[in-house]
Amino acid sequence: MIKKLFILFSIFGTTVCASEYSFVSGEYSYIADFNQPCSAPSCVNYSSGMRVTGSFVTNSPLSPNLSNQDISGLLSSWTFSDGVHRISSSDQQSVIFSFTVDTDGGGNLTIASIYVQQWQQTPQSGAFFNLIEIIGNSPGAFNAVECTHVAGSICGGWRHPNSTSSASTRTPGFWIQSTGPLSIASPAYNNLGVIPNPFTFSFGGQCNGNNWSPPLEFANIPAGTQGLAIVMEDLTFPWLHWLAYNVPANTTTLPYNASATALFPQAQNDFTTQGYGGPCPPAGQHIYAVTVYAVNTSFNAQPTIGQIQAAAIQQASLLGTRSDSDNVPWNPPSPPGPNPIPTLSEWAKILMMLMMIGTVGWYSRKLTR
Repeated sequence: MIKKLFILFSIFGTTVCASEYSFVSGEYSYIADFNQPCSAPSCVNYSSGMRVTGSFVTNSPLSPNLSNQDISGLLSSWTFSDGVHRISSSDQQSVIFSFTVDTDGGGNLTIASIYVQQWQQTPQSGAFFNLIEIIGNSPGAFNAVECTHVAGSICGGWRHPNSTSSASTRTPGFWIQSTGPLSIASPAYNNLGVIPNPFTFSFGGQCNGNNWSPPLEFANIPAGTQGLAIVMEDLTFPWLHWLAYNVPANTTTLPYNASATALFPQAQNDFTTQGYGGPCPPAGQHIYAVTVYAVNTSFNAQPTIGQIQAAAIQQASLLGTRSDSDNVPWNPPSPPGPNPIPTLSEWAKILMMLMMIGTVGWYSRKLTR
């Protein structure tokens, strides 16, 4: 019986892997500076262009249909940033005040209520700390909050004196799930970087890109993968930009404008064109996710995103931003050219080397005579 249980665990246990849930918000739309005099050890202000980002890792995916569930005991690591502070589980001055989530029937994280604190001083009443909160996916950041009630190393009550600065955004943030070591990157832009001009749509003067799909790189594709699926969505306003499927499982790179080839099937995007349709936000900054799914099947017909997610062994996402005012050029890498012609100094070195080789050869023959 024990042997049978071990075999079952060996078969099914390998499918359970760590899951990372990443959060990104829009840029701050409300900022309140601190007022002098500053009575805290560190008084700083937030600025436009900053946002709340972060992630947490669990040893296995979250269960479906959770409702306001405390998952602090399931976390193997966590980290959040507000543009000024990095509050993380690896920092001895950082603690969790609250960490609850909701999930849907597929185990996807839908809503989170998270408070993480970072002490500026020894934890006690009257001491100052920094706070990042995510309430119903709406983030807030606070520097130099004064604790009014402390329980161990956790502040249970606080107030905002003159030393406190804060920032928030009216736009809810987004959660992206990654499972296992599968990864995705692009040589054209970094995670949360601005998507360059050539990869935007061309639409009536609103955006004048080349509509190239971005170059992508994949790593750590898991065993059992039968194919890859790639989905690009606008997280700020629901819009499908790209859905490609049955990409060969051994694919580790896609060159720019791969969507224009016939290497794999592609669905119609929300521009009603086949294949890739790049970002083209009408106003303000939008956040886009390019997600690669390693799936355990080959699709005989065009799949929905739900069907892709159901067949996924692992998934990973690359985030990018774009606003109507962005202007970021990108030039394709030049193909390797012919070998350059040696310079005069290089010819001299080559001639000297040949003369030395000839001299050594002549001397060796002379000795053997």
